[in-house]
Amino acid sequence: MPSPSFRRPLAIVALGLVSAALLTAALPVVAAVDASQVITARQDNLKLLGKTAKALKAQFEGGAPDKAAVADEAKTMARLAAALPSWFPAGTGPSSGVKTAAKAEIWTDPADFKKASDALTAQTAKLAQLAATGDMPATGAQAKLVSQACGDCHHQFKVKGD
Repeated sequence: MPSPSFRRPLAIVALGLVSAALLTAALPVVAAVDASQVITARQDNLKLLGKTAKALKAQFEGGAPDKAAVADEAKTMARLAAALPSWFPAGTGPSSGVKTAAKAEIWTDPADFKKASDALTAQTAKLAQLAATGDMPATGAQAKLVSQACGDCHHQFKVKGD
């Protein structure tokens, strides 16, 4: 039988190994929860961006747009577009196992995704600047360019039908 002085280090090592095994087993669950939360937040933000774009479009389709409402919608779109790249951290794509309409190309081709998101950010920033001036014809024309930038990104980085 091992001496008491030998059993104590053995017990500590055994406890450490059990703790490490339990922690390692829990890590995939924690990662899945985090991915799920990030994806849900991303989807909520993208829905808000889409809702804002629709509200802006309705302003121009309805005749005389409300300049203050257009400026508010444009400012919201610019803020959301600038934040968009941060909504796609590593580990939140299709490989996470959580349902997402984001294509894997966002993570496998980050240069193209950055280019598309930068284009949207630039177009929405210009939209907000024009809307702030009250020039509704120029703002309406810019809103069409924003819509095109949204569509370009969806075409390349969003699963069709979602």
